[in-house]
Amino acid sequence: FSLILDAYTDKQAAFMYMGIFSGIIFAPVILVTFFGTREREEFQTEPALPPMESLKYVWQNREWRYTLGMRLLSWIPVDIASAVFAYYLIYWIKMEAMGASLVQAAILGSAALSLPLILWMARRWEKKVSFMVAIGSWAAVMTSILFVPQGAVTLAYVIAVLVGPGVAAAHVLPTAMGADTLDVDELNSHKRQEGIYSGFEVFVRKLATKLVLAGIGPVLAWSGYVENAPQQSPQTLLAIRVMIGIVPTVILLGGVIVAWKYPLTRARHKEIQAELANRRAG
Repeated sequence: FSLILDAYTDKQAAFMYMGIFSGIIFAPVILVTFFGTREREEFQTEPALPPMESLKYVWQNREWRYTLGMRLLSWIPVDIASAVFAYYLIYWIKMEAMGASLVQAAILGSAALSLPLILWMARRWEKKVSFMVAIGSWAAVMTSILFVPQGAVTLAYVIAVLVGPGVAAAHVLPTAMGADTLDVDELNSHKRQEGIYSGFEVFVRKLATKLVLAGIGPVLAWSGYVENAPQQSPQTLLAIRVMIGIVPTVILLGGVIVAWKYPLTRARHKEIQAELANRRAG
């Protein structure tokens, strides 16, 4: 997107073309997902539970609450990085806006290339162990940001590559583990309730994102940040480094602790699936 914005001096035209480009990329994927998704026939005829009773089962699903915690504690650092990392790259690493965009693109590329590794780990080990390893390594990389000297452009790219597996794990593993917990809900409620779980997760996720982003601006203002200034004060630079280094590390370690306490093992999930298969057959 920065390539498009920088290619036009008329920023209104640049944003228009960026919107067209985004639509061309995203619309086909969304349409394929919509038209390619089908609900299983046996679930289409089941009457839904009353809303309050559905919420009761959601709250009682202890295993799902753990996955929600893992989802939030691994995604909030993504939100923080999305908002603050560009400031870190521009004012601490001394990169141009284009270079900062390339580093962020390197993060996404590394995450995409790391997906097979994360899936292999999830099949070989318990999913929560895979999550703990990937997120723990991500926390270690975020801590190392504090020790990167000013102007170390090469190290910025190295960090971008190293955080990829953690970002990939944040995308994949809480979702996969959350799907397992829906079988726990069916065992208790005798219903498939993917809809209410998905709606609840999206609501909590969006709320957490808004609260996090709402707090970043006041912190920058308190530190003395001056918009579009060629350089920032030492206090502002310290605030940026703390927000991109220490804060995400603490949150990610919280996610590791939650994953460590996650109670649903692979063996227990297979038992639940067998119980559900016998129930459906009967």
